[in-house]
Amino acid sequence: MKFSVPVYREGDVLRRMQVRIDEVQAALSIIEQVVASLSEGATRVNVPAPPANQVALGYVEGWRGEIFHWIRTAADGRLARCKIKDPSLQNWPALSEAILGNIIPDFPVVNKSFNLSYSGTDR
Repeated sequence: MKFSVPVYREGDVLRRMQVRIDEVQAALSIIEQVVASLSEGATRVNVPAPPANQVALGYVEGWRGEIFHWIRTAADGRLARCKIKDPSLQNWPALSEAILGNIIPDFPVVNKSFNLSYSGTDR
């Protein structure tokens, strides 16, 4: 797939918003490329139930950073345990750097531009 990765040297609120806009445009372009390249035939398969007491770790790149998932299966093919680590946890220190040199009334705007998850941090 062809896509571009948005990178800006500035790190202010406007640039963080522009990165998100550019990433949405790139994602839509990737989806269009994938749909255009699909061949004829089934796009879905049946997956058997997982064995009991198996552990898996996976991650996906979210717009805040890497999101980790850890699971353990139960005997009935369901999940026994599931742990998700939100990227907000490692991004909070960046906020303290981003507010340097700003005035107090700017804090809410800078804080929300990071859109860090309070509940995601408290897992």
